[in-house]
Amino acid sequence: MLGRLFIMAVIACFWLFASCAQVERRVYAKPEVTDTQRTQDHRECLRSAIDGPRDLERGLFLTIPVDRETFNKCMEARGYMGQRVR
Repeated sequence: MLGRLFIMAVIACFWLFASCAQVERRVYAKPEVTDTQRTQDHRECLRSAIDGPRDLERGLFLTIPVDRETFNKCMEARGYMGQRVR
């Protein structure tokens, strides 16, 4: 029983590390924009980059596929400049 639990924990850790390593992060900045507006723009672009509303209902521990290219284009169309972050 303890061995099986340990194996499940190790698999979960590998899954988390693998999913984190594949994400390209960008920070978006726009002169003279409020934090409230930046947050609203971020949420709207994120919603447009998620494959349908059913993905939002999957749950807390499941990954939600985000189309990064769609998200980046949406933010840039709103006047934000993206910079890659490692």
